[in-house]
Amino acid sequence: MTILVVSDIHANRIALEAVIANATSHSPVSAMWVLGDTVGYGAQPNECIERVRVEGALVVAGNHDHAAIGKIDVTTFNKYAAEAAIWTSKILQEENKKYIASLPLVATKYDCTLAHGSPRDPIWEYLITAEAAVANLDHFETAGCAVGHSHIPFLLRMPQSAMAPVVYETDVVLDIGKHRYFFNPGSVGQPRDNDPRASYVLFDPDACTLEFRRTNYNVQLAQSLIEEAGLPQILADRLKVGH
Repeated sequence: MTILVVSDIHANRIALEAVIANATSHSPVSAMWVLGDTVGYGAQPNECIERVRVEGALVVAGNHDHAAIGKIDVTTFNKYAAEAAIWTSKILQEENKKYIASLPLVATKYDCTLAHGSPRDPIWEYLITAEAAVANLDHFETAGCAVGHSHIPFLLRMPQSAMAPVVYETDVVLDIGKHRYFFNPGSVGQPRDNDPRASYVLFDPDACTLEFRRTNYNVQLAQSLIEEAGLPQILADRLKVGH
């Protein structure tokens, strides 16, 4: 079984389609998981929601998703994120707002817990240190935990003193074994690890393996859509550099 795990699509339909195409050309995909922030920043929020719904994806809510439907006050965001959230709330179709409102904050599947931020704080916590991961161990019962939010891919197998660097060669499969573990697939629509390629993971819960993958996409087209929508220019510019 192969599960396509993605996070932080951020209304970038161009990147999302590239990820789905790249993943399915590499391996038969049985299911798709989305770890929050399907919308926000980018110019195609409705299209991204509709795409993950067509895929029948298991989706949890993120902070930008909640901001787009008024569940989070946008004053908690920086000015660019707030402007994008307000724009998104205006353009989102009512059916898609209801869909976002229906999403859980935490889900479990195949002995893995899914959350946007972390199990103890699904909306806001950035799980980016081993110390934070250890502090979360008592907040979920499954062997694994998949998170997003930071836009930075990592793998942590417990016990371990630091986040493991991710290897991006597409022929390298990482064994998670019988450890408790955390992983972040990185961001589809707005990477922040200085690599502009869309990031995702192929997860095999039967074999206990993860494969971190990247794919190129038409960044220029995604940028032009942001510009045409009148969103802040920085949201387009950062796609080119991946931070």
